Amino acid sequence: MTKVFAICGSLSAQSSNQAVLQAAAVLAPVGMQIDLYGGVGELSHFNPDRDVEPAPAAIAHFRQQFYRRPQG
Repeated sequence: MTKVFAICGSLSAQSSNQAVLQAAAVLAPVGMQIDLYGGVGELSHFNPDRDVEPAPAAIAHFRQQFYRRPQG
């Protein structure tokens, strides 16, 4: 199965970009799964001085979602 991790950069509740990604997820062909990440608003701007372990909760969640591996 092909898995796509989709991120919409717009935080607007009426975002047309988010609507397109949602439609793509619904209309994805058999054998493709599109996962929409909904936590962009919780992420801070990248600051290498704050790139520490353990990562802040929002960053840890993003990394977990981004790096998760398909089962099977």
